Amino acid sequence: DSKEYWGSNVGNHGGIEADPLPWQGKPYSINITLPPLAGLILRLKK
Repeated sequence: DSKEYWGSNVGNHGGIEADPLPWQGKPYSINITLPPLAGLILRLKK
């Protein structure tokens, strides 16, 4: 959603990493910002 493409420039800009903050029985969690009308594809990086 870059301003470069007339977007609102909302997002995570380059990536995120999991934090050691438990959530729903799992030891790590992420907090992401999605732009309006966003689609999301997550890929596990090992």
